Amino acid sequence: MSRIQEKVKDIIEVRQYESPIDFQADPSITLSSYHFTDVTSDLMAKWLDDVIKVNLENGIAKALAGYRGVGKSHFLATFGALLAYPELRSKLTNTHVSSSAQLLMRRHYPVAHIQRGSAETILEELRIGIGRALGVQLNELPQSVEELLKFAGNKVSDVPLIIIVDTALERETRVSRDDGILLGTLAEIAREYNVFVGIALDDDITEADGINVAIARTFSIDYLDQEHLYRIVNTHIFPKNRQSQALLTQIYKYFREVSPAFHWSEQSFTSLYPLHPSILEVAPFIRLYAPQFALFGFASDAGERILGRPASSLISLDEVFDNVEHKLRKSTELVEVFEVFDKISKEIVATI
Repeated sequence: MSRIQEKVKDIIEVRQYESPIDFQADPSITLSSYHFTDVTSDLMAKWLDDVIKVNLENGIAKALAGYRGVGKSHFLATFGALLAYPELRSKLTNTHVSSSAQLLMRRHYPVAHIQRGSAETILEELRIGIGRALGVQLNELPQSVEELLKFAGNKVSDVPLIIIVDTALERETRVSRDDGILLGTLAEIAREYNVFVGIALDDDITEADGINVAIARTFSIDYLDQEHLYRIVNTHIFPKNRQSQALLTQIYKYFREVSPAFHWSEQSFTSLYPLHPSILEVAPFIRLYAPQFALFGFASDAGERILGRPASSLISLDEVFDNVEHKLRKSTELVEVFEVFDKISKEIVATI
């Protein structure tokens, strides 16, 4: 390949990406910071349409599956914000989602956010979340799922109760219990009441053994693929100059020549450039032990730092590791791994 004179800054523009850490803190920011793609706008409209179908004795239970870091939590928080705060619906810029949102009742839907891992059991977390949504003291709430939904149904009257179940962000370790059976029970009972249940289907719900039978039987499951992340990076973080496509093709061919294991497609490479595609593959595993790692925020910050580098430079895995090492070292599950890592660094790498 002939020598490339251009710099990274000649190909892309780097835009700042601000994503809230706590999606419940400010619903307006949660909504404004959510970037819809064709996939997520269709999915959001579908979920809002299903809420419209909910009525007495016709509850609905839906689950959202996908890798960690793919955007399930932000999607569910945005979904909840549109239901709980009707004044936010006019701020939607996506016409497809806006059309569905305008069909909702012009009411504040009661939204109960259930944070898995924030209490000892999923039942206790349900009681806490529903109590907050209804303004009811914990000691006034029933101790069984069926009685809890019956109680909530009588409180909210003709407005559907929205229950959103997601893993608590502030947890220090992954949730080690299997909540699949109780969540399946929740879905079955919800069908008999004026309730919509939406859950983020993380692998720790089923102890990483696959989708729990109870969930697969009782929830309608949608899958959020990583592909929509490529569109967000390309459109909102690293938009490309119109004249840069030929140069990006040249750079892509260079990597294919020097690295036979570079197996990503040209479209994937171009969308993510200058982010190495492997970073999206490891991001779910990083999020497992460092749940606050924000891929888009990291990409934006790293992009600013490499603008002056040669155009054939990429943001690579070592920069990700430098960003999250201190967080990963806090995980009790990685203590032995880092002992080996440190031993190799001190006794082998240093010698080399």
